[in-house]
Amino acid sequence: MGGTGGLEGFPDDYPYEGDSYLEGNNENLHGYVDGDVLVTGDFAMKDNDSQITHDVSVGGNFAMHSWTTVGGNICAGGSVTLKAHAGLPGGLYVQLDDGEDAKTEFQGHAQTGDILVATTSSSASATITQKANDVCGDIYIGTGIVLTTSFKGASTHGTIHYDWDGATPAPPDCRE
Repeated sequence: MGGTGGLEGFPDDYPYEGDSYLEGNNENLHGYVDGDVLVTGDFAMKDNDSQITHDVSVGGNFAMHSWTTVGGNICAGGSVTLKAHAGLPGGLYVQLDDGEDAKTEFQGHAQTGDILVATTSSSASATITQKANDVCGDIYIGTGIVLTTSFKGASTHGTIHYDWDGATPAPPDCRE
């Protein structure tokens, strides 16, 4: 990975400047990372005020706990949870394999840009749930994705676009 640093894992002290690569699961980011983060498994930002300034690519599931922020985009290969007051000004891209099911769950006062969901094959399913005062941009659903939604409690979202071609708009550039 590029950037001013490059680290396999996270340091014991923060802030950290540079990109980070984590093999497997990492369930407890506690701090500030000024760079991109790539995780091959599941990933969670647990501490209030934890922040990643650029993009996050996760091979599995991703969770942002309360009051955490990602400054760029999130690319995930599984379910995404944005707990109370989690912030993502960029987009959220979920890439599913054939037959997979993923949930994008907002849990109150969370916000993100556009949500884009695609499959590498012919079928997958996605569930998007918003609770009190959650906000997201437009929702783009690729061909072959079965979408289930639940929007409650003064949550808002943009237009839902079915049969998204995967190109317009272009998804975030996800690292692998």
